[in-house]
Amino acid sequence: IYKKAEPLLLRSLDLQKKSTGEEHPQYASTLFNLGAVYNYTGNYSKAEEYFLKSITLTKKVQGEDHNQYAIGLTGLGDLYTSMGKIEEAEKYYVQSLGILRNNVGPLHPTYEIGLSNLPVFYKVHNMMDKADICYQELKNNVTQNIENNFAFLSTTEKEKYGVNVFYYFEIMHGFYYQYFQQKKNVGKMDFNIQLATRGMILNSENQVRASIDNSGDTALIHLHEKWKA
Repeated sequence: IYKKAEPLLLRSLDLQKKSTGEEHPQYASTLFNLGAVYNYTGNYSKAEEYFLKSITLTKKVQGEDHNQYAIGLTGLGDLYTSMGKIEEAEKYYVQSLGILRNNVGPLHPTYEIGLSNLPVFYKVHNMMDKADICYQELKNNVTQNIENNFAFLSTTEKEKYGVNVFYYFEIMHGFYYQYFQQKKNVGKMDFNIQLATRGMILNSENQVRASIDNSGDTALIHLHEKWKA
């Protein structure tokens, strides 16, 4: 499928060059997609060429603080991971995540996704202490989001939100189970993560329910009952 994509993307690149010119975000995006195709097919020299062209153009057209530039850096990180250049890959992953954090903030779901991916890279390459630092931040961010938002979601929204939250805590649990073999003091922390999360979810919901039930406002109580359903 990737080999079939190459001629299509090259054709698209040629058409975009004629219609919008090279200094356009879509042209940079197509360059990035070609880099990804070459990476997946093992043509690393061409992948690097197109990734570098893409981020150079993105930097010029949209700036270094744009999310698209961060995506380009992640592509380079993926490439250098494939090539076994782990230090280079880490540099670009960290830089990309930093841009994303500055743009959307540490509590944004998009940042949480990026933050959950970086420790996987660290774990695979046996950089467990760095993975631990990332998971600590992820735990704190998810915990803060639960405290800020969970009580105000409907039952259906809570179910959907819970899937994402518990996914993060499951991957953290898996990491700390392995990390525990190296550092015995992290086992308790892993247990506290799970206990605190479940406790906060229950506590936040109980606080809102009690506040509404004690308000004496029958219309509000009725609306809350309808909202819970």
